[in-house]
Amino acid sequence: MKYNEIYLNASLDNKTIKINIHEAGEVVRKKESVKANILEIENRWFKLIDSLNTAVNSKAGPCELDKIKSFGMILGDDLLAESVKVKLNSTQSGFLFLELDEALINIPWELIFISNQFLCQRFYMGRSIQSRISASENLRKLNSVKNMWIMVNPDGSLEGSEKEGADLFEINKGNKWISTDIDSVATLITPEIAASRLRSYDMIHFAGHAKYLREQPEKSGWRLWNGFLTADIISRMKDGSPMPAFVFSNACQSGLTENLQTNESQNLSLFSLANAFLLSGVRHFLGVFWDIGDISAIKFASVFYEKLYAGKSVGESVNLARQAILHDDNSTNDLTWANYILYGDPATCYFPKKQSIAPSVTPPSSSSFSLSPQISPQSIRGRIIEWIQNSKQKQLEKQNKPMWRCFFILLFVFICCFSFFSVHQYYRIETYKILSERIQKKNEQYNKLILDLSHSSNGLKNSSIFKDSWTSKPATMSILYDQVQNIFNHNEDQYIVSVVERELLKHKRFKLLERMKWEILVPVDRMIDQKRFENFIQARFLLYLEIYRPDYYFFSSKAYCQLRMVDQENGTLEDVILEPIKNVTEKEFSQSLSTQLISAFNRLYPIRGIVSDISEQKELILNIGDSEGVVLGDSFCINHSKEFLTIKKVEAHRSYAQMNQTDHLPQKGVKVEWIKMQ
Repeated sequence: MKYNEIYLNASLDNKTIKINIHEAGEVVRKKESVKANILEIENRWFKLIDSLNTAVNSKAGPCELDKIKSFGMILGDDLLAESVKVKLNSTQSGFLFLELDEALINIPWELIFISNQFLCQRFYMGRSIQSRISASENLRKLNSVKNMWIMVNPDGSLEGSEKEGADLFEINKGNKWISTDIDSVATLITPEIAASRLRSYDMIHFAGHAKYLREQPEKSGWRLWNGFLTADIISRMKDGSPMPAFVFSNACQSGLTENLQTNESQNLSLFSLANAFLLSGVRHFLGVFWDIGDISAIKFASVFYEKLYAGKSVGESVNLARQAILHDDNSTNDLTWANYILYGDPATCYFPKKQSIAPSVTPPSSSSFSLSPQISPQSIRGRIIEWIQNSKQKQLEKQNKPMWRCFFILLFVFICCFSFFSVHQYYRIETYKILSERIQKKNEQYNKLILDLSHSSNGLKNSSIFKDSWTSKPATMSILYDQVQNIFNHNEDQYIVSVVERELLKHKRFKLLERMKWEILVPVDRMIDQKRFENFIQARFLLYLEIYRPDYYFFSSKAYCQLRMVDQENGTLEDVILEPIKNVTEKEFSQSLSTQLISAFNRLYPIRGIVSDISEQKELILNIGDSEGVVLGDSFCINHSKEFLTIKKVEAHRSYAQMNQTDHLPQKGVKVEWIKMQ
């Protein structure tokens, strides 16, 4: 669909701003000139941002809105000639596309206030930059199904953003046009990992902390685990593989920019995060001007994506999200609606419009037919009716013998139930076979990959060497996950893995080294990341998580998750869990899956240790502790006997226990094994 856009082109010549405003198809375009002190406008703007940031910590009142209105009116008078204002007021176009000189991108054009409303209220707005620095021409080619990466609270300091990620995942789950990966603090996303994975996705959503340094814009960026993904890092990715098409940075001040400059002595571009993404080839960047509250950010993002997925353009989706907050009775004086800034063409649509539902056929009215139709007695139908009427007496006589009828009804119900049960049992068995075969093939490919890389790099180092075969060590794990792709996918795999990781990290016995999606570990169109792969295989235990949802409609709601554990030290493949994804939330299912995994692991690999010493108080000192998974109150049996001891104190690599019978203390060096007490 071709939208009717109006374009506002602004450039700076010395201290004169030259503006022309035109609609598509206009041949003659008049330029207007106005004198303006850009430095003074920028200073007023940044002072207003400081005031708004302070107000976010409390509830912004009407005075803050009045400040923005006052600033917006002065901004309109400083930048727009009267003819431009008239054009903006009279146009029937819904889309306003700003084409700004690089020296004018610091100015919040969206907050210009004319005719009793802000431009961002009146129009579906977007902006582009006219720069001396060339942007990447290697733009991403998009398929009908888009891949999205959601990063929420990656440094662990903004727990409220995790709800934003969960809500967005729920929105994405039922959308066949989007495939979603989600990461949080549990997965320890560092700047290096983020930079290596960015190019694998079509869309990025970031919800966390960001920093903006006006004096050093190249150091502005997203706060991740153990560092920042800065504008400088992004700018260096310009000439590589295509960057994502769309980036939504729902983080404080992530939309602020600086004039694009070039540091000739170092030959580096100095600009903020938004500019870095745009010059690297990102088509749309959505960010915020000032600090933002968690609840408001969640609501804006939810409404924005719902509209975007419904086939609305990017600019219209932003505007509808603004309106949703602006007209919310529970968000009085909430200025979030004015906080967002969009770079890129506002008329672009990423998803097809939802198909309208065909109107239902109106059933005929009762007057269109008779409840007692007249039928000729000579017709076949009439004879049948006559026969039925004549047999009424016989039917009444049989009413005293209803047991046969009930028996046949019950038999029919039983056969139906048994058939239904048999079909689902058959489906469960077939699903188990499918998942087992897929995981078995992946395990073979994985082992072959290790062998190939071993030859090419003179051997990969694997740290899974245990000198003491009895004493338990911290269980190092890596997770490899995948999902059978079809139109009924709900994209559960990434979120389930994320929750499983969090549950495992609550137990100090488990150490998670790495997690990878199968298509990233074994890429088709690019070289494998050998350094990351080497870190992956250091784990003793490899978890395969596979989700299967049938591609035929009748069973499309019957998804199964299989979780298998491979002991890479001895090469055994342990079948752990085959679990149906029931009608519960992904979080509840993932927690249940984690509980079964931990229970199965403790059964297969119970914590073992040795009595290393006996204190004067007759306490047994074991050579295992908190790092090996020992918990206060745990029970251990001695040499598979009926005698057991109870843990009374736990240290990092040592624990203290008491015998149930103090008369028979074991000797030093005796082996002990964890048992589950009833």
